[in-house]
Amino acid sequence: MVYPLINAHDRMAFTARLKGPTITADNDTGIWVQNQEGILELVAREGTSRDEGLVLNHFGTFETGQPQFSLNALGQVAFMSGKGLWATSLDGDLQLIEQVGQTIDLDNGPGTILCTIHELNFSSGRGNQDGRSSGLSDRGELDFSARVGHFFDGAVLVSTAVMIPEPPIITLCLLRMLCTAFVRKH
Repeated sequence: MVYPLINAHDRMAFTARLKGPTITADNDTGIWVQNQEGILELVAREGTSRDEGLVLNHFGTFETGQPQFSLNALGQVAFMSGKGLWATSLDGDLQLIEQVGQTIDLDNGPGTILCTIHELNFSSGRGNQDGRSSGLSDRGELDFSARVGHFFDGAVLVSTAVMIPEPPIITLCLLRMLCTAFVRKH
């Protein structure tokens, strides 16, 4: 049985099992998402690989049933596969966010605290419309936990790699002035 996730704009994402002459148990599942035009697009398929610099990531099985991914209002999808956390950009491009074995800087300031990720966890299975927590916000922020380095048992981290950019403050000020001028004329 397939349990799709549906977002605020009635777009859905789901996992499914494929059948056919070239389909094997090593490549028979995937994640699909409905784009803005209502067309289904493949996000990732079991058995395919992506070279993301650190290691060659091989997508494992995407079990059908309860979703192991998240969908936000923008139609972005995030999921764990193999040892990596993946998410789609606004354009639908799949990006590796973090992966086990990667070194990250835990210091937001000018200092440096470099640690290696030993384990990743991501809260999935949400379409962000049910009131439950989700690891993928409607702005594209990803929050996840990781066991890192020798000094930290765990850390809660946020990635903005696929987040929609905030408009510059000058744009907001100009927009406000235009709206105020328009209201005063009428």
